[in-house]
Amino acid sequence: MHPHSPSYGTKEGSCGYFNLSKDVYPFWQVAAFATSNKYFNSLPGKACGTCWEVECVEGKQFAGRCRPGAGSAFITITDSCPECGADHIDLQALVFDRIAPAAGGRIDIRYRRVACQPGDNPIKMQVHSNYGPGKWVRVTAKNAAGKAAIKSVEMKGSDGTWIPLQNKWGTAWEVS
Repeated sequence: MHPHSPSYGTKEGSCGYFNLSKDVYPFWQVAAFATSNKYFNSLPGKACGTCWEVECVEGKQFAGRCRPGAGSAFITITDSCPECGADHIDLQALVFDRIAPAAGGRIDIRYRRVACQPGDNPIKMQVHSNYGPGKWVRVTAKNAAGKAAIKSVEMKGSDGTWIPLQNKWGTAWEVS
């Protein structure tokens, strides 16, 4: 896949972000966690929307593949990778290429959770589906700053009461 074309994490990722623009936060600086990753299984929303610093390290398995002096990359989790090993993070191609030549394919990494910094972009709740009275509404959360692991979402009803939404997957929340 060409690195400048949308990949699954930027277009159809399992977190419910739908089509992401490379010109808007998170600027295609995205990745997928393995579904067996300890963070995928312990954080709210399967770690969707959380931010991480990823660094290529000269390890034993893939020695010599880091880009010299590249430093680290900051990513947002927007997808999952069921076929990946527990410590595998599937980086979007342009992010990978910043820390190691894409031709290397796989690298040894270390990573740590960091605060998300969407800049001046406020948190948004985007309505994706509204199937009218007696049906349901689905929304997704975008641009969450800080830890970005959303634990609950509520919607104010027409009578002024707050109604809890159920997390269906990733950043997608629904209410009847």
